[in-house]
Amino acid sequence: MAKKSEEKDKDEDLSPEDEEAADEDSSDGEDDGDGDEDEDDDGDGDEADDEADDEDDDEDDEDDEPEPSPEPKKASKKTSKAAGAKSAGKKKAKAKRRPARGRGRPAPRKKGSPTRNIIFFVLVVGGIAAAFAFLGNQSGGGGAPKPKWKTGETVDVELTLVHTDRQNLACAMKDELKGRHCAFEAQNKRSSKSGDPTKNDKLLQPYTTTNGMQLMASGLWMQPSMVKDLPKSRFSVKCKFVVEGKSKAGYVRWKPGEGWHPGTGWFVGELKDCSLAKAQK
Repeated sequence: MAKKSEEKDKDEDLSPEDEEAADEDSSDGEDDGDGDEDEDDDGDGDEADDEADDEDDDEDDEDDEPEPSPEPKKASKKTSKAAGAKSAGKKKAKAKRRPARGRGRPAPRKKGSPTRNIIFFVLVVGGIAAAFAFLGNQSGGGGAPKPKWKTGETVDVELTLVHTDRQNLACAMKDELKGRHCAFEAQNKRSSKSGDPTKNDKLLQPYTTTNGMQLMASGLWMQPSMVKDLPKSRFSVKCKFVVEGKSKAGYVRWKPGEGWHPGTGWFVGELKDCSLAKAQK
């Protein structure tokens, strides 16, 4: 009660001008409250508008997004690309392996001329054959042609010789054939009979003809034509050969100190009517 009486006393003390100013202040406070409410109303409207815009944007984004392609198709494209890449790689590798044509092609290696090789081969073989022909008495029987003579026949033969064959040629055989014998009864075992062909017309020695046939014969170095001076180089002699049989378990030697060669099955006989044919180069 005391407070109310004090407020009444204050109101009574205010002048008319002060009362008007107080009324204006109160009216302004009410207006401010209304403004705040309007601003709240405006805020609510703005939020509604923003929500509507967001929904429209979401719809637009959904429309703009591309439809996803099915996975199998992507896989097939990748597979085809990979296969294409592999095939391209293979083609490049093949292209590298292939020799370049035209100017880039490497020059072929020069090979020996076939004609030149054939000529060289013929010369070598011919030289070997000639060596055997001229030095027949210095080699074994080997693959010499076998004559088709018969026992009792007298055939013409041409022997190839050197003057040293007189003391170098020898055969080894235990058996005798019509009194004809070798200087050795066995290899490296001398016979008790004379081994000088210039004194013993029964002494057998191995010979080779100019056409490569081989035989054992006696009597050559006692022929009158063979007593004279003989050529220092290789020469040939033509004789009549009387076929008396074939050797058995025989061996031949072309020079002292060299090995023995098989001489079994050679024709054995006597040489006569010999004459110096010609000197050989």
